[in-house]
Amino acid sequence: MKKFQSTCIASALTCGFAFTTPLSAAEFEVTGFVEPELQVFPNRGNVAGQKQFNSSVALEVTAELFWDNGDQFIVFKPFARLDQNDDNRTHADIRELKYTYVNGDWEFRVGIDKVFWGVTEVAHLVDIINQTDQVESLDGEEKLGQPMISVSTVQDFGIFDFYLLPYFRERTFQSRGGRPAFDIPV
Repeated sequence: MKKFQSTCIASALTCGFAFTTPLSAAEFEVTGFVEPELQVFPNRGNVAGQKQFNSSVALEVTAELFWDNGDQFIVFKPFARLDQNDDNRTHADIRELKYTYVNGDWEFRVGIDKVFWGVTEVAHLVDIINQTDQVESLDGEEKLGQPMISVSTVQDFGIFDFYLLPYFRERTFQSRGGRPAFDIPV
């Protein structure tokens, strides 16, 4: 947890230094959603204490600030869920908090980010940077933000992405009495 807090502080400081650039012709956009959820499980759970009904509500906001003709931008995407029965599903997370600088064929990024390589397949075999958020999605589609520094370049002979990952984030799982859950506790 201490590493995560240090990374958040470093990301915030980096974003703060980015504001020293004049913000002429800046664009700011905020989007988000509120997602109520009701789960009904017609069958009894395999573990004592599992409820047949569960409700929760999730909130995600995306704030984006662009300037320098879109060559510099900051994205902040917090997420939170409040769950009726499962304490592990009641959580808050920073999905993204990143500063990006584009200079010609080069792109530099620092902060917490989600990386998707665009491979279409049933299981994302090459999706190795972000941990799956098992609490939010058993199908592996929801990912945890990963602290990183990344550099990308587009050249005539291909695209190269370089990543520095200071540490990895542990996967999160439902609690023993939460549903849906695995029969074997993780």
